[in-house]
Amino acid sequence: MTFLVERLALIREHLDHLYGLRARVRGPASLSEDISLRNDVLHSLQTVCQAVIDVASELVSRKGRAFQDYSEALRELRAYPEFDSQLVDDLVPLAGFRNA
Repeated sequence: MTFLVERLALIREHLDHLYGLRARVRGPASLSEDISLRNDVLHSLQTVCQAVIDVASELVSRKGRAFQDYSEALRELRAYPEFDSQLVDDLVPLAGFRNA
């Protein structure tokens, strides 16, 4: 599998996993009371964030565009017409969440 396909599959896997966890997350209290659930959710969210950043970095590099940090790599997705500016704006904060 190519790098991008692997990363997209990883995103799908973790989003499906998070969707499956939804029934157990009844609010903030359920996450603070159940460390296993909290860690499970956090790990999958961070994995999705990193995989999205990896995809953005790869796509931007393929366009021959340089970037200094992950936020900039995500912003550079505007070079692709498939990514509208609102989607890019929504993705940029992922760079900071990944480090949470």
